[in-house]
Amino acid sequence: MIVTDKFILNKKSDIVLPEEREEIFSKLEKAMSLYDTAVGLAAVQIGIHKQAFVMKLLDGKILRVCNPVILESGSIRKDFNPHQMTKDMNVLVAEGCLSFPGKSFLVKRATYVLAKDDINGTYALEGKEAQMFQHEYDHLQGITLPDIGYKASSIGRNDPCKCGSGKKYKKCCLK
Repeated sequence: MIVTDKFILNKKSDIVLPEEREEIFSKLEKAMSLYDTAVGLAAVQIGIHKQAFVMKLLDGKILRVCNPVILESGSIRKDFNPHQMTKDMNVLVAEGCLSFPGKSFLVKRATYVLAKDDINGTYALEGKEAQMFQHEYDHLQGITLPDIGYKASSIGRNDPCKCGSGKKYKKCCLK
């Protein structure tokens, strides 16, 4: 069962010990398999306050992440629309979360992440995979979408875009 209680979700997770890894990842993968739309799941979302998550990469493989650290983030892609970039080189994206079913939030995310963890060493992620990584990483820090995002339904097409560009939402990040 997925945890939906914000009080539980807003607690920072503890370090995973080597002897705990396999059991935690087994539970995470089993829980994620129950949800067709799931692309990632943090241990805290199944009631385990440990620094672990799984995410489905674009090639379909499952990435197990244990005690992660983000070393660097930003944008290195040159093909992004510059009107979608904010001053801190993030893009505004719509995200959902299994812990907040039926809700969508607009969140600023980096398009590139350089990370390291106890299983995979150091690696880089771009685009959607970088976005998914940051979402699950936030869970480990006790940060949820309602804490950092805007309800997508609360932004009208003609409202100023939340990314800070000064343009109307329909001419900026809605595209």
